Amino acid sequence: MAQLSVIQGRIYDQLYSPLAHQLPEADILRSIRALDEQLEEWRLSLPVAIRPTISTTPAMEDLKLKDPAAAVSDGWEKNLQIYRDTIRA
Repeated sequence: MAQLSVIQGRIYDQLYSPLAHQLPEADILRSIRALDEQLEEWRLSLPVAIRPTISTTPAMEDLKLKDPAAAVSDGWEKNLQIYRDTIRA
């Protein structure tokens, strides 16, 4: 989980901070690619049993309430959404 928090900090610093808003688009796109790679490396480093997937199901939402390890998926999905929102902006 600590590594995901580090990546979340980088997402903010490189995409949403006041300094990031002053960067050229090419720099932002490079950051997005690098952050995407970091998220994917983090995801693949997790045991398959708790590895988040790209999409969720209602059953996964129920599991998050019962199993704290399933909450890992939620953090990854939030980062993925930030990444997707940035690309669309």
